[in-house]
Amino acid sequence: MITMLICSTNARELQFILSKCKRQGELCSDERWNYVTCTDENTLTEALNKCECYDIACIDLTLKNGLETAQRLRRVNPAAHIMVIANKNISPLEYVRPSVVPAGLMLRPLNGKTLAESLEENLSAYLKSFYGDNSVASFAIDNKEGRRLIPYTQIMYFEAREKKISLFTLNREYSFYDTLDNLSEMLPDNFIRCHRGFIVNREKISQIMLSQNTIILTNGGMIPTSRTYRAVVKELK
Repeated sequence: MITMLICSTNARELQFILSKCKRQGELCSDERWNYVTCTDENTLTEALNKCECYDIACIDLTLKNGLETAQRLRRVNPAAHIMVIANKNISPLEYVRPSVVPAGLMLRPLNGKTLAESLEENLSAYLKSFYGDNSVASFAIDNKEGRRLIPYTQIMYFEAREKKISLFTLNREYSFYDTLDNLSEMLPDNFIRCHRGFIVNREKISQIMLSQNTIILTNGGMIPTSRTYRAVVKELK
């Protein structure tokens, strides 16, 4: 599933963007799409509280906290495809920066043709990446819901459970078929096998309690360690 956030203070503009994105998504992919729309600060805050990790975002920088939202999305999901809507009163220095890294810019006043072309180009670029090699920044899950890209920076740990693997982020759990042995070989070096049933992201470790065979995560969660992997875990301290 691909999740897209669309934010615009102009209701007509928002509906145009939404309709074009829906059409492009249907034509160019077989994935399920989830579209979240915002027209003001309240609906934007609500959307971010429900989900921070959007795959694609179109953010209106003229909205209060628009720039901060773009920066927040980039921080949470470095692989997100972020497009921004701006006007001539907003200096490019505000959004052409490492904390935003916009993949696309739509400069007002907009017209239907240029807006449609920009959206088509941006969605095509995202889908090319989505179906291509995303191993550098994200972990790809393919299951009955379709393909889902989870940024490595969002993953807390993997757990083997009932012949399936469960991937845990701060707020969600994703299940798919694989083995921890296979994952151990393909995951980046910061993912450490700490137990026969667990692989942990070392960047999400807050404390290691060897005497209790326990790892404390940054969110307060706990996962076990075992004698087999004690030496590996000890080196993390």
